[in-house]
Amino acid sequence: MKTIIASFQKKFFYNIELGKIHNDIYYCKLNFNYEEYHDRLFKIYKINYDNSLIKYSIKRQAEYLSGRFCCKIIFDYLNDSNQVLSNHDKSPLWPKGFVGSISHTDKNAIAIMTRNVLCKLGIDIEYFDKKKILNYEHLISNYEMLLLKSHNISYKLSLLISFSAKESLFKALYPQTKIPLYFDKMYIYKIDISNQKFYIRINHIYVGIILPQLEFVGHYILENNLLTTFIIC
Repeated sequence: MKTIIASFQKKFFYNIELGKIHNDIYYCKLNFNYEEYHDRLFKIYKINYDNSLIKYSIKRQAEYLSGRFCCKIIFDYLNDSNQVLSNHDKSPLWPKGFVGSISHTDKNAIAIMTRNVLCKLGIDIEYFDKKKILNYEHLISNYEMLLLKSHNISYKLSLLISFSAKESLFKALYPQTKIPLYFDKMYIYKIDISNQKFYIRINHIYVGIILPQLEFVGHYILENNLLTTFIIC
């Protein structure tokens, strides 16, 4: 599923991994230290500082820096000087000729990117906390709950895959739709454990919005209690 191109360490960032998912789709993931954060890191790592960050917590600023640094590593590998800025709604503003997606949780960040502007990408990472995961139950229908409980993996992991998959699908489609896709209007109808795939369907018509399709296939990876889901369409 992926090919690792490089891995390296820095002071604030560590376990940095750059690779490919497909021939023209790159990813970068890393860990970061909240304790080491200060806003001078933006200048050190040559990341544009968004002035709106000043009103956010240190945690949020560290996450923003880490996600953008993931993107910078991919740009550097491609010998491109572009950066990912922010739209007014705080979603990533991708430079012309690129599309991608960013996610972060706890002390982890990841970005996925391609030059294929016809492609739609969505990625999400979530920490698998068995105690907190049940908080997501209100985001699924009774029907989806029955489907998730029928899969040959734990219900809690299925529930987290469902939540994360919907985040990934939202991110993949938002640049086109510019509206929130309601989580209770999507559902996972199949999880393929052997190939680590999930199948998700949108069962709602959004007035004035033309979706590219209503059914999507995505992938998931669970490593060291960190779940990654991504959709390429």
